[in-house]
Amino acid sequence: MSEIELKFMVEEGRGRPVWNRAIELGYAHAEPSVRQLESIYYDTPDKRLRKAGISLRIRRDGDRWLQTVKYKRRLNAGLSRAEEFEVEVPGKTVELLAIPDDKARRKVRSKIGDDPVEPVCWTMINRRADKIHLDDGSVVELALDTGLISAGDHSVDFCEVEIELVEGEARSLYALAGKLFPEGGLRFSRFSKAERGYMLAEKGVIEPEPTARRARPVALDPDESVRDAMRATFRECIEQISLNIPVVEQTIEPEGPHQLRIGLRRLRSLLMVFGPVADETRLRLLAADARWLFSGAGELRDIEAVIADVIRPLAEANPEETGFEALISALQRQAASRRARLRALLGDVRTQGFLLDLSLMSETLGEGSAEAGDLDQPLSGFAEKALSRRWHKARKKAGDEVGKLEIEGRHELRKELKKLRYLVEFFAPLYRKKDVKAFLGQLKSIQTVLGDVVDANVARQLFRDAGLIEETDPGLQRAIGWVIGSGKVKARLEWAHAADLWKDLEKAGPFWK
Repeated sequence: MSEIELKFMVEEGRGRPVWNRAIELGYAHAEPSVRQLESIYYDTPDKRLRKAGISLRIRRDGDRWLQTVKYKRRLNAGLSRAEEFEVEVPGKTVELLAIPDDKARRKVRSKIGDDPVEPVCWTMINRRADKIHLDDGSVVELALDTGLISAGDHSVDFCEVEIELVEGEARSLYALAGKLFPEGGLRFSRFSKAERGYMLAEKGVIEPEPTARRARPVALDPDESVRDAMRATFRECIEQISLNIPVVEQTIEPEGPHQLRIGLRRLRSLLMVFGPVADETRLRLLAADARWLFSGAGELRDIEAVIADVIRPLAEANPEETGFEALISALQRQAASRRARLRALLGDVRTQGFLLDLSLMSETLGEGSAEAGDLDQPLSGFAEKALSRRWHKARKKAGDEVGKLEIEGRHELRKELKKLRYLVEFFAPLYRKKDVKAFLGQLKSIQTVLGDVVDANVARQLFRDAGLIEETDPGLQRAIGWVIGSGKVKARLEWAHAADLWKDLEKAGPFWK
């Protein structure tokens, strides 16, 4: 049978009130009693089940022992879908012949062969769970799991909230999650208990260190529907955005806000592209939230980029100018303030709602929408039209002579080209690699020139915002002069090639036609 559940990792202190909140909302009359669940996860010595995406578990629930097989599991933004088959067994010994589904039994036995299976990890969980009935008629099981995950000599505390669909639609899970955590700050669970146990056995942790997540290509097929492509690209954006949030919250790694901003910009480009064939009201709301969050990430990223890409190279090239270190220190204080503001935004209930709505959108595309039929059209024709529209807008921003654009015009062209680039990268699998590579190469070249022009103005604005223009320290003022002056010179020299670069881009042209 299929299992659909929404899962969140929470601190134990935040998890405990979840049943009180369910009672306040009228979904429950009392907090359920605690059940202690002891689970043991088995695999071959070389972990063949794990490599095949199969979980084999035996769980003691009261006086009963239950054997469970899960496979075909997909986890995206906290929503887990899997095929699950459970049967009661005499004890904690694996009984392969008892697996109730023929296909699942053959699959497990083919992976194990004649080899033995052994315990990899185990959990000791105190579960408070019960079925609750929601206003829309859906039935879900709400569970709060607290306890330990153990493997070898390692044991780690664990707390997770699960909302499993029993009857109804998946959208009910998202609505309930928002109501149960009205204060915000909820984070999707990225791994199953089994995966965390394997991680603990191998690395001694149940959650990896937060690391900046770059964009990844999405496998697309020209014959698939717009619906399937939209769902896949949205899921990729969700992954990039949600995985970079803990990087910003827990580290000072500059790549975190950078990749968060890229993920949000890619999402905004997609929302514009798919707007005509989806629920435009929902997409407009998502776009507004993405723009709000993008602004906070951009403020921090701008200042960190100026420090790393502009000021430090100048300081290294001119070691006799001691004012650069004072300038860097002043901007780092400003960066710390902006980082604190961004972290506050990420913990805000609006960010939680945005992530829940975005995940819900990717899972329920076209449901109950008048545009549902448009989502079933072939992707190839849709992609060609979308790329052509974006190319037309970029050419319009470029005007008759790129070289004569003023600063504001250059900035607008740069933004339009970024949107075009993201779109080309999304739809790249539909076209010849050679054509895509040539076009992207020319596109990135002119983007670099436009970036140099904009960066010079960004640095000057940052100095004003930080109150550094009025500083009387001679060394600091010389450093500011170096940055502004060198930026202007570089931008002027680079911009001299803009017209030629634009012509090269036009020659690479609309390869998608």
